[in-house]
Amino acid sequence: MNRTILAPIIGVLGGLLLASGPGIASETPETILIRSTLANEMSGRRRVELDLTMSAYHDDFAAFRAHGNADPRAWTVEFENLGSYAEHLENELSRIQYDTHRTLPFIHVRGDYAMVTSIDSGLVVDRSTGTQRVFGEFSFWTLRKIGNIWLITSLVADVGDSILALETPAGSPAQEIAEFLQNEANGWIASQANLADRLYDDHFVGMTGGGNANPQSWEILFAGAGEFDEFLGMRLANTSYTVDREVLYTAVGAQGNEAVAVTRESIRTAHKLGDAVHQLERDVLWKLSRRAGSWRVRQLCYDVELGD
Repeated sequence: MNRTILAPIIGVLGGLLLASGPGIASETPETILIRSTLANEMSGRRRVELDLTMSAYHDDFAAFRAHGNADPRAWTVEFENLGSYAEHLENELSRIQYDTHRTLPFIHVRGDYAMVTSIDSGLVVDRSTGTQRVFGEFSFWTLRKIGNIWLITSLVADVGDSILALETPAGSPAQEIAEFLQNEANGWIASQANLADRLYDDHFVGMTGGGNANPQSWEILFAGAGEFDEFLGMRLANTSYTVDREVLYTAVGAQGNEAVAVTRESIRTAHKLGDAVHQLERDVLWKLSRRAGSWRVRQLCYDVELGD
């Protein structure tokens, strides 16, 4: 999506309102609280109250940028921690005035985890010159509930409403990320019961894209590592896996602590006590972090849509 054109935003909004999916539902106490968090985040921008904006974020926050492309092979790491993001916002709010509004067409909640899409539209004004420009941005957020408060854990800004041709070739994947992802695949192949403990963050969120690039059609499958670990224990005890994984794309942040990756994989499963065999192919989006010292999976989305 061009960040300065409103027409694509209107198209996105129309598509979201017509879509059916987990986010199109009546309000609940949780969705009301989530809307309040993201309203405060925007209100702080408009009122130039940095503390109000930052109160919406969790300490583990990381930010990514999609560069107007729904194809995750265009996504990059933008801010690897909350401190650098706060510095960016402080500088930005000193230079520009936000006269924008936010709508949240999609909210999906599972347990203490949620994902949200937002459409911000309006004007931004250069404080030094008074120059105005039209602003529009479609973004994808994840949040976690702490006590009775929902806090933002990640942001993918400027997702766009369609898959675009990639501007530059993906290049060779980062070796350390490729090795980590192969290690993860080997865990399935070897039926390692401790796979989640070794390689997944405690607050891991697993999603499915359903073969669609637009996050408003995605759904949370695993809300936290505990739920994923329970699933692994059941599956790996009864099912054998063969995983053929190709790393299509990686992007690592400047500090080397956050990464995004895309893989293409062929999965073959067979029940250990029977003859039934199943096979599927899928593209997977990964968000990885090594703030604790070693790489771990923070989020992933199975079956995302990629461009040609």
